[in-house]
Amino acid sequence: LDRVAVELVHLDVNKLFINNIGGARGYGENDLEKITIFGNQLTDFQNVHFLPPKNSLGNLGLKILRIKAVRNLLLEHPVIKHSECIKCGECVKICPPKAMTIKPGQFPKLDKSRCIRCWCCSEVCPKNAIKKSKRPIAGKIIF
Repeated sequence: LDRVAVELVHLDVNKLFINNIGGARGYGENDLEKITIFGNQLTDFQNVHFLPPKNSLGNLGLKILRIKAVRNLLLEHPVIKHSECIKCGECVKICPPKAMTIKPGQFPKLDKSRCIRCWCCSEVCPKNAIKKSKRPIAGKIIF
C-alpha cells in the first residue's frame, strides 16, 4: 500500500527512507510489478499532482526516528488493555517487524525496541484492546 501511494503522488521512492528500510526488512512489497492493484489503476490518476512539503524539518524528524532509542523516548507505543484483550493473537500475526509475541493463555507482549509504530496491531484487534500510550514529554516538545 505504501509503495502504491508513493507512486500515486509521484514521489521518488529512493528518497523515502521509511519505504527503503521497510523493503530491506521484508515488510511488504516494494516492487510495483509484484503488486496487484484492485479497482482503479495508477494510470487512472496520472493527471493528479501533489506538491511536496516546503518545510523539510519533518524529514529531519523522521531521520532522527530511525534510531531505536530515540524513537522509544519520543513516540507513543501500543499498550494492551488486559481488561479488554481476549488473547486471540491477531495482533501478533499481523505485526510486520514481529515485535509482538504471545504464549498460550497469556496476554501478548510488545518489544518496544522492535516496534515501528505502524499500528497494524491496533487496527486488527477485534476487541479494540490496543491503545496508544501517552506520548513522552520529550516527544510532545519536539513533535
